[in-house]
Amino acid sequence: MVSPGIARAEQFVLFDVTYVHATTNTVMGHYYIKPSAETPTNWVSPINYSQGTAYFHLEVFSKPTDQGSQFHICFFGKGSNYACGPYTKTYTKPGVYDWSAKLPTFYQYNQVDWSKGLDRMPLILTDSTPVNIGVENVGAAKAALYMPTMVRVVGIMVSPGGTYVPPGPASDGGVVTSDAGARDAATTAGATDTGAAADRAAVLSVDTAAPVAADSAKLPDAAPEPDETPTPAAAKPSGGHGHGCQAGGAAPGSPTGLFLLPAVALLLATVSRRRRQ
Repeated sequence: MVSPGIARAEQFVLFDVTYVHATTNTVMGHYYIKPSAETPTNWVSPINYSQGTAYFHLEVFSKPTDQGSQFHICFFGKGSNYACGPYTKTYTKPGVYDWSAKLPTFYQYNQVDWSKGLDRMPLILTDSTPVNIGVENVGAAKAALYMPTMVRVVGIMVSPGGTYVPPGPASDGGVVTSDAGARDAATTAGATDTGAAADRAAVLSVDTAAPVAADSAKLPDAAPEPDETPTPAAAKPSGGHGHGCQAGGAAPGSPTGLFLLPAVALLLATVSRRRRQ
């Protein structure tokens, strides 16, 4: 029997997406998605998921090379604050990879107001060091060693004391089952990421869980310095967070750029007037 007013432990599917992780739909190796419709707006009450455990399930269907890869996921609260979970173990081939962590062990866990729920989540692909492999960070040649890669990624939150139920096969329930040919292209031997806008639209148009298009998210976070060197595994901060995610700066939709543009325009106008004088 459960006493009145005490919520039962349970779980919910935070996201379940199948997509092609490519240079055409990511920024700095980040693919942004929104929480599922069943995600609570308050993670503290009536069920305290903020003290629960996050379970992640990764199915890698294809990847262009056997270069060691890692995957991890960050949670953005309602605002610019975020927390990041641990990485997968390094993988080199298609397969199924599962990992989990208690939410309080996430990097920067205390910076998120969990009572307000989540706003968005970047799904982040890195190399084995781990450094994110966005073309903006490592260049087109290295990025092509890791992308395009077709994956299914599932996130499930379990409340304290709850029993984790692994996800079943992909279904039509919020999961991409067709992507206008991008799936076939990614699994074809020798497939390349052309970077064409049409390819990007084909992937994004069918992924209802990823409303943030790459063109509207040019600056999702603080870009690393060009000469950034990998962080040794022993030096990773608590929670498994290394250089794979620099999610602490301007997030998608940030108004920062809107304030800079008028200032730049004013500066250019002033210079132009001085030259005419």
